[in-house]
Amino acid sequence: MRLSHDRMILIRLDSQRHSPEGCDSMTLDLKDISMNIDRLTHLPERKQRELQRVAAILFDEFEEVQKTKLSDKHKRGRILKLILFGSYARGDWVEDRKSGYLSDYDLLVIVNYSHFADQYEAWEKAGERFVQELAITHHVTAPVNFIVHTYEEVNSQLAQGRPFFIDTL
Repeated sequence: MRLSHDRMILIRLDSQRHSPEGCDSMTLDLKDISMNIDRLTHLPERKQRELQRVAAILFDEFEEVQKTKLSDKHKRGRILKLILFGSYARGDWVEDRKSGYLSDYDLLVIVNYSHFADQYEAWEKAGERFVQELAITHHVTAPVNFIVHTYEEVNSQLAQGRPFFIDTL
């Protein structure tokens, strides 16, 4: 199994509905953050808006850090895909206000070069913003967790049969 465009549910302004067998993840191909997110219609509109906000934060923080870099290598960095996985992708998330238990948004961020997948400062800044959005401004009502990999890393993990990647994608 390899991670590819035809293996996922793509969300684009001009895309047709596509739901591959055995795939319990939703993919956000976000060249335009104000895109049509009809692939996430199983989520309430509030959650769809929150995911748009989460995506915008990831893209904004990534671009802000890139503006400070001088090398062409860093300026060529791109977020290629955001993949929603876990309970929100499957449709079995939990919001138990009584106990305080909330499912989190789980996102896999796919970048074009491995040095952007490592401890890149944009991810730290995005993480800080997600805490603010949840705890202070309340623009996001669920915690946000994300991991960052390249296509090559994900495909390597799939080829090795790593359960997390196989179950996620």
